[in-house]
Amino acid sequence: MISINRDLEKFLLNWRQIGDVLPDLISIMDTSYRIVYLNNTMAQKLGVSREEVLGITCYNAVHKQNKPPAYCPLRKLLDNGRDHSSDIFDQNLGGHYQVVVSPIRGEDSRLIGAVHMARNINKLKKTEEELRKNQERYQDILDEANDLIQSVAPDGSLLYVNRTWRKTMGYSEEEVSGLKLWDIVPRSCTEHCRALFQETLNGKNLEQIQVTFVTKDGRELIMEGNSSCKFKDGKPVASRGIFRDITRRFKAEAALRQSEKKFRTLVENINMGIYRNTGGPHGRFIEANPAIVKMFGYDSVDEFMNTSVSDLYQHPEDRVDFIRDILKSGHIKNRQINLKKKDGTTFWAACTATAHFHEDNELEYIDGVIEDITEQKKLEAQVQQVQKLESLGVMAGGIAHDFNNLLMG
Repeated sequence: MISINRDLEKFLLNWRQIGDVLPDLISIMDTSYRIVYLNNTMAQKLGVSREEVLGITCYNAVHKQNKPPAYCPLRKLLDNGRDHSSDIFDQNLGGHYQVVVSPIRGEDSRLIGAVHMARNINKLKKTEEELRKNQERYQDILDEANDLIQSVAPDGSLLYVNRTWRKTMGYSEEEVSGLKLWDIVPRSCTEHCRALFQETLNGKNLEQIQVTFVTKDGRELIMEGNSSCKFKDGKPVASRGIFRDITRRFKAEAALRQSEKKFRTLVENINMGIYRNTGGPHGRFIEANPAIVKMFGYDSVDEFMNTSVSDLYQHPEDRVDFIRDILKSGHIKNRQINLKKKDGTTFWAACTATAHFHEDNELEYIDGVIEDITEQKKLEAQVQQVQKLESLGVMAGGIAHDFNNLLMG
């Protein structure tokens, strides 16, 4: 039996009621790094009983070291008394974890310990790595691809186009020789393009202009580039333009930004609802925390408490299956359920719950925790979308520095 601060012991009384319901690795340490509590999930992960590690320093019990590791967020908390979080990799725990530590203070506001929560993020790290590899592939394409380069006579005839231009637009060299600029511009863009072309012939260098080209097979492509004019004896000889197809790039960048945003939201803003309710076909809430009220879109805890549990299920049969399974096994872990908010919108949640029974084996109540995993599902779908975009290819690259020599030659 270890000696524990009286205020810390009071704090532990509350945590012992909910700690084993949580799917994360939960432990509580005093200011000497000694473990004074850990939940079942943490004990199972370490492969020990609670009694074996109580009173042992966390860095010894978990990391098998004789001092706190350099990345230890608890050490930072003990230094400044504030919350800290970090992503770590620990072989003893089996991979990557998001760790959050929060201070525990006594009645006199003195720091007496800390709550240590660790969540396995192996799947998220894998998704992050896939996104990183996709970005590298895109960058390789951008580095190696060529821009569309063209030269146009004052009457609009195409004097020269490069290989990337022909490949992108779908024309052969022979076909290009009979084309004029207006043949590759849609009617909706003709007036705009004529105005830009005239500005170029008047001697104005245009930068970062956007125009629309029409390919041989009728596809419209958004182009961005620069245009200038070559003069001889004060008269325009040919315009020269360097363009890149930004249609797919815009779509790919938008998709990547969206997926990154959802990834950050998923990692940094994890909302967890904790509840206690009765069994039965409908069920009523006994306790509910503010997070679950917000999750379901209710205005207050009282309003939420007056809602039947069954009303929160999108599919009533899921409630029937849930009660049947928890009565049979006594617990449910990470079950994915389609739930319904106050306004009728649905979302996906992962639910972990434990049943508590009377001495006569009748169900007394259910303690549970739910996490909104809608964003995670969307993220997975977004990764698939990014991979589809990758298969379409991205056209971009460096500017041809010797283009003037081609014209002069």
